[in-house]
Amino acid sequence: MRLKLIQNHSASDIKFWVKTAVKRSVRKLRFDLFGRTLELPDCLSTCTTLKSLILRDVTISVVPYYFQLPSLKSLHLFSVEFSNHHSVASLLHYNTGLEYLVLNETKYDGWLRLPSLKSLHLCSVTLSAHNSITRLLKSCPVLESLVINQTKSDYVMFEAIPPRSCLSSLRSLHLCRLPSSGMNT
Repeated sequence: MRLKLIQNHSASDIKFWVKTAVKRSVRKLRFDLFGRTLELPDCLSTCTTLKSLILRDVTISVVPYYFQLPSLKSLHLFSVEFSNHHSVASLLHYNTGLEYLVLNETKYDGWLRLPSLKSLHLCSVTLSAHNSITRLLKSCPVLESLVINQTKSDYVMFEAIPPRSCLSSLRSLHLCRLPSSGMNT
């Protein structure tokens, strides 16, 4: 089962539809909320069938500490904003089985440990503080595909990468339109 929710739904409507989808073994869930706030339904934390989650143009105000997506393999975040102290890292804190991650027009401001990640796409992403691409790559030991397009950093984007490191499994690398000041050699 797949569920796609767009725009004019109240928080209670969203919770109802997601709960119904979880009961029916939803595998793919997509939210397009045109900038509205999404309250992550608690029932997602116990959903063992959800493999793919796509969030587009949403604001997430609260990510409960215990929140996890136990079977999630693919996550796409397009124009997702996190309020308060929440971030992509807080959304993925307990989700170590993720294999495919796309961040597009989403700020990356936390440290992630993604031991199963095979594919990472960073498009128009802003890396904050000391979160370099190198640091992110070190937390992805089995990464096979990396795409970085129009991504910028408040600090140094790339640092020296030691031999036989995080890139040993990389098979595909695409770097497009990166700022020239984002490298430290």
